[in-house]
This record gives sequence, C-alpha cells and structure tokens, in this order.
Amino acid sequence: MEPLEPFLKRKIESEINAWQKKGEFESTAEWQKRVNERTRQAKIDALSKTYKAEYSKMLDNHKKDYARVVEDYKKYYDKKFDLYVDARIEEIGFSNNKLELSTYDADNQSYMIRTGCSIGDILLPVPMAEAKNFKEKWDDGFRKYAKLHYMPSGDDMVLSSITFEDAYGKTYTYDSNTKAQYAVTDIDYNFKPVEIALSDEEDVTYTFDPVEVIKQSVVHTSASKGVGGKKADVQRKKVIAGTLAEVDKNIPKNPVNADRNTFAVIIANEDYTQVQPVEFAANDGQTFAKYCTQTLGIPENRVYTHINATYGVILDVMQKLKALGEAYNGEIDVIFYYAGHGIPDESTKDAYLLPVDANGLSSAACYSLKRLIKEIEGVGARTATVFIDACFSGAQRTGNMIHSARGVVIKPKEFEPEGNVVVFSATKDDETAMPYRDKRHGLFTYYLLKKLQDTKGAATMGELSDYVTDRVRKASVEVNGKPQTPTVRSDYSLRDSWRNWSLK
Repeated sequence: MEPLEPFLKRKIESEINAWQKKGEFESTAEWQKRVNERTRQAKIDALSKTYKAEYSKMLDNHKKDYARVVEDYKKYYDKKFDLYVDARIEEIGFSNNKLELSTYDADNQSYMIRTGCSIGDILLPVPMAEAKNFKEKWDDGFRKYAKLHYMPSGDDMVLSSITFEDAYGKTYTYDSNTKAQYAVTDIDYNFKPVEIALSDEEDVTYTFDPVEVIKQSVVHTSASKGVGGKKADVQRKKVIAGTLAEVDKNIPKNPVNADRNTFAVIIANEDYTQVQPVEFAANDGQTFAKYCTQTLGIPENRVYTHINATYGVILDVMQKLKALGEAYNGEIDVIFYYAGHGIPDESTKDAYLLPVDANGLSSAACYSLKRLIKEIEGVGARTATVFIDACFSGAQRTGNMIHSARGVVIKPKEFEPEGNVVVFSATKDDETAMPYRDKRHGLFTYYLLKKLQDTKGAATMGELSDYVTDRVRKASVEVNGKPQTPTVRSDYSLRDSWRNWSLK
C-alpha cells in the first residue's frame, strides 16, 4: 500500500494547484482575496486533515482485504479466483471507464491497453481472427467486465492477473506469463504529386499534392509497469511508401576498414514525450548510420545508433566513448552526430541537447553541449568530428518555439572546442535548423549526406565544409524563406590543418 507521505503529497498538491488558479470570471482583486499565504495554508491544513482520515480508512480496509485474499488463496490454492477488492482498486486508481484500447498491431497480433492507473500499459495477445470481434465488443463487453485478481505476497497483496471477459463468457487473460510485443508503425507516404489530364488530347491541367506523412500517435511506455513489474515491450518501426530522396538510395559502398579504428556515435531524437517532434530526425540518423557503415567503411559494431535517446542513454554512450579512448590509448578517430531539439539556458545562455524524456523548461534534465564537447575532447582521439543538426535558440525545425511561453529566440553563448575536435553546426547565432521537406531530411543533414554520396565518402573536411555551407545558405532561403548558415569551429592551434582530414 502507498505510504502516507507520498499519498498526502499527491492528493494535496493536485487540489491546491487547481484551487489556486485564477478563474476565468474572477477579477484579480477577488482572486488575491481568495488566494494568499493565509488562505492557502488554511486550505492545506483542511485538506491534510481530510486525506489523513481517508488514508486511515483505506488502511483499515486494506488490512481486511488482505485477510480475505489470504483466506481465498489458501482455499483455492491451485485455482484461479475472482475477487474485487474495492479499497485496493481505489488505491491504485483502477476504473473500467479509464481503460483505452489502442490500434491493433496485426504484425504482432496484439492490442495495447492503457489502464489509466499505476498498473501502466499492458499488451494483450489477441489472434488476428478474433481481433475485429474483440474491438467491436470492447466498450460494452471486455472493458465493462474487466476484473483484477490478487494474491498474497509477503505481508501485502499483489495483482496476479487481469481478465477481460465479454457478456458471453469469452475471456482473455493478462498475467506474469503473458508474452507479447507491440509495434507502432510510422508510414511515410512519399509519392510524387498526382497529375490528371482532363482529356486524352489535353496536357496535364491539374495537379494536387501527394498524401502527407501519416503517423500514429507516439507511444511511450518507459515508466509503465504491468503485472509483477513487467514493462510493456513497445517497439517502433517505419514503413516508407513511394520514392526516396536520392541520398537515401544508391548509397556508395566501400570496403570495411577496421584498421583505422573509427567509432561513430549517432543520436537522432524525433519523438519527444513532452514537446513537439523533430521532423525527419530519425531518418537523418538512420541514413547517416548507413553512410558510416557502407560509405565510410566503419564496421557495424563500431557504429552506435540511438534513435530517441533519453538522458540516461546519452550518459551511457558518452561513458562508452571515454572507455574506448582509454582502451585504445587515444589511437582512434571519433565521429559524433546529433539531430534533434536544442535549447538555451535562459539565464546562462549555454546550449543544451534535449533528450526525448525532457521538456526543455529546466536544463537540469538536458545535456550541456559544452559538456559534450569537453567529454569528446577528453577521449584524446587522433581526430574527432562533431555534426550537430540542431539549433539552440529555443526554436524547432518548423520555426515555432519549443515552448510558446518563451516567446522570443535566444542567442546561445558561443564557445571554441579544444584539441583535435572540429564541430560542424547547422546554424549560427539565433537561426533555426530547418527541414528540407521534399527530401525528408534536415536541410543541413541532407547536404552533408549529398556530399558524402557524390564523393563516395572521400571528401576532405574542407571540401565538406565549403559545400555544405554554400548549399545550405542558398537552399534555406529558396526552400524555407529563412536564413540558415552552417558554422565550423575548431581549436586555434589546428589552424586550417583540419581541412585536410577525411572521414574515410
């Protein structure tokens, strides 16, 4: 059972936050009279008294319920038993009305069911032949008659299974033995515009745009726990229909070169849990990874690709990079690529990479760009090339602000890398890193890939810099109507020697 302190905190905070908001039809004077330090404390004291009494009652009921579960479990030890425990259900927040059925995954033959309570999201296997019937009977059957089963565990009781039953006795059970997978499929419809001639003699007189990209809602289950602490195993995959951009096709292939000891880290954050997604970031990262293995000849086991990386994943991958530098005594070359949101700290103006589990309102949950570069410098590699397809002004690829409340873009603080590190950035100052929608890539990444494709990976860093800077500056105005100027930063001691480096 939930301890008293978090129970009170959860209940009181929720009520106070709602109570202290100014009403739409409440004048400022009336609101200030209603909400002040004295009335707020009085409200907290009253709520505390109410919820302490509620908790005491729940605790008594919980003890009685536990005794009933133990008695039933001993009586029917080798059988399943139906037992609703009202206090327990209230405690975990379970309600049949909260149950929500997601789209059926025909590939894995399973539904994801959102419980709307602490149980989390669960995956329920349903055969293809029964899936349509299950969905049709969901509202008036399976959801309505869903039941929880409990069993004793130590001095408490735990949920052992959930049974979904319709009015005719057909049942599906989710328990600790359930094995299921669920994939959210993104379908990119990338067909050319449709052209229609009104008659055989006429030329094409009418065109309309192709179907836009259709994406299912993002599913996030990282914190969801099912029966016995199980986590819903939700995967994500992308299906592309129609033609690809030229950089995604005919990727040059060169022999694998394991002797050079090149390691690549790729982080592509597209689907954020708390802010808007970054258009095409996942495609950017996945395609760049292909160029690393096929064109630059880096062995696949030395290319670390992370799509939708959390803060913890970024920490882990940077530790891995540090360990590689120590293991090889610095005799390695490093390529680091990032596509996703970047934010500025409003007080310090320092730039931060935004993990997919952060909201960007606090830099504490973000990864400092300065820290990232310092850690790459600390690897002590022969060469380290960093590509950042993000901006740090607080804007997103669409040009809108990540947080509308921020209102204006912020010019991030500049810094210079040290040692054998060169940083390619998609923008300068307070510009926005824009997409190239026709190509389904970030504008910066598209021209980076294009140069690697045209030169089969043999371009020097100088040639790469000149090409990408020139093409992005022109295309950003032509395609998006906004300026975007890539920048390159390096230690002064390198002077122009970095221009002769090569990724291959």
